[in-house]
Amino acid sequence: FDIARIIAEKKPKASLLENVKNLMSHDKGNTFRVIRETLENELKYEIHTKVIDGKHFVPQHRERIIIVGFKDETDFTWEDLDLPPKGTKTLKTILHPQNGTEKSEEPYTLGEIGLVNPKYTLSKKLWDYLQAYAEKHKNAGNGFGYGLVTENATARTLSARYYKDGAEILVSQGDDKCPRRLTPRECARLMGFPPDFKIPVSDNQAYKQFGNSVVVPVIFEVARIMLPHVLKNKTNPNIKKKVIKPKASSDAIRRTMQSNRGKNTKPELLLRKALFKHGLKGYRIHYKKLPGKPDICFTKYKIAIFINGCFWHRCPICKPNIPKHNSEFWEDKFNQTILRDKKINKQLTTLGWKVLVIWECEIKKNIDHQVEKIRNTI
Repeated sequence: FDIARIIAEKKPKASLLENVKNLMSHDKGNTFRVIRETLENELKYEIHTKVIDGKHFVPQHRERIIIVGFKDETDFTWEDLDLPPKGTKTLKTILHPQNGTEKSEEPYTLGEIGLVNPKYTLSKKLWDYLQAYAEKHKNAGNGFGYGLVTENATARTLSARYYKDGAEILVSQGDDKCPRRLTPRECARLMGFPPDFKIPVSDNQAYKQFGNSVVVPVIFEVARIMLPHVLKNKTNPNIKKKVIKPKASSDAIRRTMQSNRGKNTKPELLLRKALFKHGLKGYRIHYKKLPGKPDICFTKYKIAIFINGCFWHRCPICKPNIPKHNSEFWEDKFNQTILRDKKINKQLTTLGWKVLVIWECEIKKNIDHQVEKIRNTI
């Protein structure tokens, strides 16, 4: 509760906290509940939480919960985050090239071509032990073991215990040589620190500190979308008032709203059935590896298809009416959806994908025409 004490004393306009993903489930969720209640009820901060994987920015799978707090009401939204697709960076981007293109940095690399110091290579005794240990637990049905990686891979999470044996991230040096640990400089890069970041401590201390660190570009991106809300003044007339979510006017409407699906909607199922009927197969649905998880993906042809509901995504063809009750809430919600759709389309286009948007009303009117549109795009 030192953080709560500091916030209570200093009363900052905003706070940004980071912790392991499992904080949310620790003690059956009670730990996170107490933290949230303390921030919201006792300290009176507006709280927003999101789990973000460092893999968006660095070649490391590192899921962390981000807790953003504001002293005043804001219109902060996680939809403003600009997260690159996961897996765009591999370990090759952080490993010493060892070919003379990088200046030697003792004690990490040596000689004219910057070879990694042999001290980072595991002894045969330690390597044999790690392999035997992994085999023992594999036979017992456990998942313990080392993580052997190549330059084209993504690393496991770097931890503060890395100084012990480096088991979670071991860089392969070929079958005829024991693997090696990352150097502290490579650890700094793996966490997104700038190239000129100074490491004034011993290797063991560096491993501990980088293992306990945050992924710098993740925090930078979160801070970027926080900043406008920190700088806003309460008296600024341009600040939007926080719009209160309306209550359903009847149980029937509430049931209808709750039944709205995010995927496998009726228009989706109809279009997939029609594609199958016309021999268009081999696609992926709700493809998680792409921004926005497109409803249908022909990965071979790099075609991403979104089947949008006319009401929620504001169809330009049938132009559905905006609800009259609490129209400010609905306009704000629809605008956020439209902005999110545009951002996702831009990300996909940047990645070289063709994006098709098919509207619910188009499927109802002439589904065969939509199938033909997809066939022509292929």
